[in-house]
Amino acid sequence: MDEQAKKDRQAAAVQNHNGSDLQSPSEPASAPPATANGLSRREIATAIPKIAVAAAAMAHEQPANAVYNMFVNKAPLSSSMWVCGDNANGNLGIGNISLKSSPVQLGSLSTWTSVAAGFQAGYAIKNGSLWTWGYNNYGGLGLNDTVLRSSPVQLGGLNNWAQISASKYSAAGVHTDGTIWCWGYNGGGQLGNNDTNWLSSPIQVGTLSVWTSVSASGGNSTIAKRKDGTLWGWGSNGYGSLGDRTIVNRSSPVQIGTLSTWNLVAAVQEHTMATRLDGTLWAWGRNDLGQLGLRDRNHRSSPVQVGSLSTWTVISNSQLFSAAIRSDGTLWGWGDDFYGELGQNSTSNNRSSPVQIGSLSTWTTVSCGYWFMTARRNDGTIWSWGKNSYGNLGLGDTANRSSPVQIGTLSKWRSVTASGPYIILLKP
Repeated sequence: MDEQAKKDRQAAAVQNHNGSDLQSPSEPASAPPATANGLSRREIATAIPKIAVAAAAMAHEQPANAVYNMFVNKAPLSSSMWVCGDNANGNLGIGNISLKSSPVQLGSLSTWTSVAAGFQAGYAIKNGSLWTWGYNNYGGLGLNDTVLRSSPVQLGGLNNWAQISASKYSAAGVHTDGTIWCWGYNGGGQLGNNDTNWLSSPIQVGTLSVWTSVSASGGNSTIAKRKDGTLWGWGSNGYGSLGDRTIVNRSSPVQIGTLSTWNLVAAVQEHTMATRLDGTLWAWGRNDLGQLGLRDRNHRSSPVQVGSLSTWTVISNSQLFSAAIRSDGTLWGWGDDFYGELGQNSTSNNRSSPVQIGSLSTWTTVSCGYWFMTARRNDGTIWSWGKNSYGNLGLGDTANRSSPVQIGTLSKWRSVTASGPYIILLKP
């Protein structure tokens, strides 16, 4: 394996996405419409994304046990940003609300280091400063107002943002000093400040400076990891997604079990996945479509191991399905397959345990979106499959795919993040 391939394998990715045909109990029944494109209630709920990708093992990056958030792709070097898919609320950040079915560059800068895609809102870090754009009805952009933005606007004047994670109507980030900050909608207590009042500017969660990563879930909950390797959650907990053996909402952090060996975490609307330092994979929360990968459809309120392997290096999930990469570079998926998002050349063939996507062993990252997946191979190419109603697969059309198809011909992509029906790519 060449040196670049080794680095790609080491880059651990965590991402997530939310989706549901049921309204979250903690979400207001009169929530403002999230898009002007007439999405159904199930589509709107399913488009709640959270994906977090953690490129954490590079020697000059964070330590190998660092966790990055839901809907984050952290690139090791500065990059240009490219986007495609639905743009009804300016979430592509290109200054208009026109749909794009193939990647277009966002601005002209090449200094972006990490991105997070929320439900119709984007977030990105460059030189430690945080920039936001898109949907903003609950102040989720953190700009102290509720005004939609169709191009990036800096949040405050700080340049100490280390990581950002995006939810449905809220976001969370970690400063370089180890503090966590949250803002936006707060119906489930996901801002972690002991109440349920939404805020349009960042507020610190507690007073501790011990946090290394955060994953903001579209289901009104937040999962974060401390420097000591412990995992903590707060917010909505209707299906046990906080992993504390209850279904009681929490408006301040509560520890998930007692272990201090957690590595990567991917929090989604109503279920969570995480790996431990030994490479084992664990899941908990909602499981009606087998998205926990436990060979059944029973919900879990505490972590349960997925299979017996200790070779998982990359994880990503949607509320309805999940994906992961093993240390041998193979890609696996499970859960809902209504639109072919499991990449099996078929549709409507749900799986309650991991099934391999193709036969290749060259995958380095994967990101689950709005009933679709995107993934990167070690040659720098990006591939996508699943639902494509808004051109979110980046293939120049709106036709669904049930197996991986390459986006364009480039082999220089650094990362890809899938959200509600759109994607964000980084390129050197």
